[in-house]
Amino acid sequence: MSGVPFPGAATRGWRRRLAMPAGIGIAPSTLLAILVAVAGYRLAARISELGLWHDGTAQRAGRAILSAAGQSDPTALLTSYPPLPYMLLVIGEMLGRPLGLDPVALVDAALLGGLAARYGGSLAERGASTGIVMLLVLLLALHPLSITAITRGPQGLLMLWGSWVLGRSMMDTRTVTGINETIALSLALPMLAMTGAQGAAIAVGAIPFLIFAVPRDLAERHYLGTYLVLLFPLVLSGLSLFALFVIILHTPLTVIIGDVYHAVRSGTPPGWAIVTLAPIATAGVAVIAVLLSTMRTAPRALRESVAAGLASLMLASVLVVATGIARHPGELLVPALGFAAGVSTRWPVEKLGQAGLSILVGALVAAPVILGTDAKANGLVMQLMAERTGAVSPDRAVGRYLVGHRGVMIDALAHPAVVAERGSAADLLTDRSPVFGVSVLAHRVFTPAVAVRAHRPGESDDAISRSMPKLFEQGPPGYRLVFDRDGWRVWARTERSKIP
Repeated sequence: MSGVPFPGAATRGWRRRLAMPAGIGIAPSTLLAILVAVAGYRLAARISELGLWHDGTAQRAGRAILSAAGQSDPTALLTSYPPLPYMLLVIGEMLGRPLGLDPVALVDAALLGGLAARYGGSLAERGASTGIVMLLVLLLALHPLSITAITRGPQGLLMLWGSWVLGRSMMDTRTVTGINETIALSLALPMLAMTGAQGAAIAVGAIPFLIFAVPRDLAERHYLGTYLVLLFPLVLSGLSLFALFVIILHTPLTVIIGDVYHAVRSGTPPGWAIVTLAPIATAGVAVIAVLLSTMRTAPRALRESVAAGLASLMLASVLVVATGIARHPGELLVPALGFAAGVSTRWPVEKLGQAGLSILVGALVAAPVILGTDAKANGLVMQLMAERTGAVSPDRAVGRYLVGHRGVMIDALAHPAVVAERGSAADLLTDRSPVFGVSVLAHRVFTPAVAVRAHRPGESDDAISRSMPKLFEQGPPGYRLVFDRDGWRVWARTERSKIP
């Protein structure tokens, strides 16, 4: 059996060879991508069982269940932000639930496996050996930041995808200057913007540096035209979303309500020291964009485009930390990992071994910091090791209780995490049910049971609590309390009582 030499073995004292069967091409990396997808599904399913999703993932999953079941207002789908994770979850709900698969885990597995396949294919196209391809794909899939991305659900993995496309296309646009590369760069910006508030910050942060990602003569002769071409998809998608919100919701301010608005309102802006350290941490995880693509040995155009992409991420990191959008280093640094992976696909083949070593060292250094500051990722590791479940949130608790119960009235649109934990909207009486509307208008309960949440200062009540303010404390006449935990109560009609 012949062996393929480990790229870079002749440089910097490397003397070993990685023995791999000669003649093996893309097939092993494809198999590895499938294994990564399967492992990603198992991990994401376990995260779902433990309730370790980041804030917002359970709410989006619940809204996807309601949309797939036809129990959600169509405007909720059209005016949802971020739209990409929500749309993928709706598709995952429609495909995964009939097969008995967890929809969120299914979407996560597809995104992670797809990224592994695309990353491995890009490396193989460059002529990398099978051993190097498998090594780098595994480093990407097993990186602590990839675990953090999985705990954030589809939004985190889409962020990883978008930053990977941004890093690769920024270099290709400068060095290849083909129409496909320009299209990829122009589409990477709206893709990031539609994944969430942090992605929108990256898209905004990239605008000042886009001019450095195109050939110099083109930038000098057609400065405005270059920006018009690169920003057209981003501007068009933003204006389309804005117009849709105005038409449907009759208020332009809805555009900023959601992730950005709530993050700024509820987040505590950190001190200037933390804001200053944010770009340094971003550059460190990206390994200074993989050493600015080998410094002197790389063409000047490649180094400048990599520096432009790295500067975009650093500016975006300042924005998300200063506004409170990113609450811990894990959320902040996920795009840096995707960008570093994108850069590595354009490294000289003989230097890929060095790139793998750099990413490995970065992963080992980042692991204790990221897992120590990210409560979700740290909780996942600890609980997987201890084989125990985590603390059950109030919404998860009432959702578990409602499994198998029928005829329960609940404002599901206001509490989608309850629906996500229940796993189905079937037999729930939501605002799409006529009896729900009659009960709210009459200020009386006409359903076999009702689930109501206590008032929480600083939060608006749902339609049931607003219609019947004393329902949580007193319950409807002829009903008995069957569930009471952490600010949630479920009242059920007694057997002897008649319909009020």
